[in-house]
Amino acid sequence: MPPIPTPTDVEQLAQELLNALAEESAGHGIEEALTQFTTHWRDAYARFGQHPAGELAYRDAWLSILEQVAPQARPRLKAHESGRQALHRLETLFVTPPPPRFNRHLLTQFRQQRGTADPVQAAFDRPLCIVSAPRAGSTLLFETLARFPDLWTIGRESHDLEFAFPALHPATRGYHSNRLNATEATAELSTAVRGWFSQRLHDRSGAAYRGFSPAARPASVRFLEKTPKNALRIPWLRAVFPGAKFIFLYREPRQNISSMLEGWRSRRFVAYRDLPGWPYKEWSFLLTPGWQALAEQPLAAVAAAQWQAANQQILADLEGHSDWMLLTYDELVADPVATITRLSRFAELSWDPLVERTLATPLPHSQMVISPPDAAKWRQHEAELADVLPQMDSVTKRLATLQ
Repeated sequence: MPPIPTPTDVEQLAQELLNALAEESAGHGIEEALTQFTTHWRDAYARFGQHPAGELAYRDAWLSILEQVAPQARPRLKAHESGRQALHRLETLFVTPPPPRFNRHLLTQFRQQRGTADPVQAAFDRPLCIVSAPRAGSTLLFETLARFPDLWTIGRESHDLEFAFPALHPATRGYHSNRLNATEATAELSTAVRGWFSQRLHDRSGAAYRGFSPAARPASVRFLEKTPKNALRIPWLRAVFPGAKFIFLYREPRQNISSMLEGWRSRRFVAYRDLPGWPYKEWSFLLTPGWQALAEQPLAAVAAAQWQAANQQILADLEGHSDWMLLTYDELVADPVATITRLSRFAELSWDPLVERTLATPLPHSQMVISPPDAAKWRQHEAELADVLPQMDSVTKRLATLQ
């Protein structure tokens, strides 16, 4: 966690901004929003000071600058250099990475999918589901496998599935978690979910399944699915997609939790806002059982708890079954050809020249990369991780016996 400015520091910046705006702020709620911000900051500082457990509280106060103050203040500060500087310093109390690049093709496809009511229903043959903790490299693996001629995807993660079907949203279960069991996979819901995916399927060239005439559609499709919440949904996926196969992608905790910290702080992975029982505006990544107890913890402890819960649940749901394989992020990056070869044998996937060309050069960065990958990048969070890594030992030791 970066050093936290004192209440006096932020109050001075807020006053500089108000002085620059002068009477222009009247009627726009800026002064009230700044007062709420400084009050929230002062209360948090009295409670946490510089302790890492206060990071989420400070970030929560800071969000009011980004969401309520900056959009109204910026256009009124064109002639006020001191005011622009004060606003910039308030906006950058926490540094955030640049926003993700937009894939215009996928954006257009997503808009088209939202408007379709085509009742297509594909026959799913041995769907392939990647399960992992968040930020374990699953997007890189997904983007690599999506080049195989056998596989169909929806081109993105299926986060909006739980909004399309309220029975799948955690609100239905009192926001317990993202856990879904086979009991949630009723016959009616399972049919509807398969239809939802069928409407959105496309092959590696971008051709939509529903765009083919009924006679031209393949008799069955090999479906590739990847969403980090699926770490808690394996029994449900087995029930909805009989014959599904699972790829358990494991990333060692130092790198993985460090990347999750980066993800939380980037605000690119916000899953829920105004979560009942959570004292802050935003929650990122998957919702794990017992998440309410994390409110007073440093952000590193929150991310570590998510990593641990995801990997423990994946192991519990997969062990004793023959429908899965384990691979690690390290081996995927170090030797993608050997790793994907082994995976393709397990999944019974066909190679072709496009796959060969894809693997002939180093794998490109995935579209979800925040900063360039580096095996030693976790060291920037080394001090924060020191207290939580020993608690991950039970999972790492269990995984060591399976590799």
